Amino acid sequence: MATPNRFFHELIVSEPDIDFNNLVNNLVYLQWVQLVSGLHWDHRTTVEQRANCFWVIARQEIDYLRELKLNEKVLIETFIERVEKQKCYRTVLIYKKDSNELAARAQIVWVLLDPATKRPMRISDDVIQPFIS
Repeated sequence: MATPNRFFHELIVSEPDIDFNNLVNNLVYLQWVQLVSGLHWDHRTTVEQRANCFWVIARQEIDYLRELKLNEKVLIETFIERVEKQKCYRTVLIYKKDSNELAARAQIVWVLLDPATKRPMRISDDVIQPFIS
């Protein structure tokens, strides 16, 4: 596969993101993974492409490396590492924006589904092409 097309999104940790330990809740990291993945998909595809398929997470692995706290600026980077049949392997990197320290790393396996049958479908070249240079 060619060089991945990287996508970035910034946000600020807000009160609902914080758990009883006064840190970002682990489930929020997964929400951010879904958010940035969806934004990347929407940014690089057409309305027609989005109408003809949709993605679901088949596997998720998140390494929590540094804590994030309330009002901290976050930079999220994502890119597709590889594609195999109906699976897409996506990396999401979550940084503390001010220090550029990596706070979390996620490896997510997405499966492309047919909207009519809800069954996996092969990822065509026209679907993946917008995500590689």
